[in-house]
Amino acid sequence: MNFTIFLNSRGRTSQLKRCLAKIEEKTNNKNQLEVIVRADFDDFETIEFLKPLSYEFDFKPIFGDRPASLCHSFNEMAKLGVGKYHFVLTDDAEIMTQDWDEIALGEIEEKGFKDDILYGYTSDTSIDKTVGKKYASFPIISKRAIDILGMFMYEQFVGFGGDSSIYRVYEGINRIIDMGEIEIDHINNNSIFKVMSPDLTGHEMRQRTQLNLIDPFSFDISNEVNKLKTHLNE
Repeated sequence: MNFTIFLNSRGRTSQLKRCLAKIEEKTNNKNQLEVIVRADFDDFETIEFLKPLSYEFDFKPIFGDRPASLCHSFNEMAKLGVGKYHFVLTDDAEIMTQDWDEIALGEIEEKGFKDDILYGYTSDTSIDKTVGKKYASFPIISKRAIDILGMFMYEQFVGFGGDSSIYRVYEGINRIIDMGEIEIDHINNNSIFKVMSPDLTGHEMRQRTQLNLIDPFSFDISNEVNKLKTHLNE
């Protein structure tokens, strides 16, 4: 399996339907893709929506208690994923680039990292990213690297911040691959109005982040950088 896409969903069945439809539409090699969607036990609407779904790719809905940390949920799904490369999305994200999977594989092949430790930088329409900082809201990270670190993102970030902190790890070992040709429309974050008027799920995520503030740009990443360095060019 080339790719695993995984995401959490809560209270957004209409948007989730569009997200999944875009994945199916924009993926070239669907038999080399699995998609994992996690819903909370108390979100009955999403659970009922997911149960009958079927796609050309390998679709795996899973259910559990509402996670205290968004990144903890990412890590749990990353452990389940069998794809060689793991691509995180959100239920309000829509892939815009046709054949994104072929583009990503082409960029990876061109770099030719024999150890397969890498981070793919995709582009997106989020307007609320930290000014002057480069990181992907929706990165593609190799399973090899995830297995070495034992995580996809730092669980200390219960809401926002996981994406920017993990970027720094791969930047620290010079393993960022520019996949900016792959574009994702972050629907609930692509305008000032939407950012300032979030839905309930978005509001709760922002509130959770504010109550657990950690600076992702000064957070200590040295242990993870050193872990990966010991495996480079094996």
